[in-house]
Amino acid sequence: MKNEIPATQQQYETTSQQSETVKHHNTSHPGQDIINQEMAALNTEYDGIQATANQAEDNLEQCILGLEEFAIEQAQFADWLDAAEVKVKTKGEPVENQEPESQLEELVVSLSFALNRKSHGQF
Repeated sequence: MKNEIPATQQQYETTSQQSETVKHHNTSHPGQDIINQEMAALNTEYDGIQATANQAEDNLEQCILGLEEFAIEQAQFADWLDAAEVKVKTKGEPVENQEPESQLEELVVSLSFALNRKSHGQF
């Protein structure tokens, strides 16, 4: 699309220049008024197209930035999830001289910590 905009702009400028040439050299006053009206309509339409294209470009750039942020957050979450999995597996293994209630309590604390971080967007 970026390659089409300069070509379209060149066509618009060429049309504008040609209308001025025709208007000043070969056209009566009523004809000049018609050319002026047509060019005003063309200017309005072109400005609208340009504004739409600029807005679409801005929207696409925002989408790309959003995807980049998502990828970063996804990688952080994956790292956190791997670390949490290791902790859960380690905590789930029986430890000598530790009661099952104590092991369960440690798992609950780890899970609570994980859920707290998740609710605050910290991965």
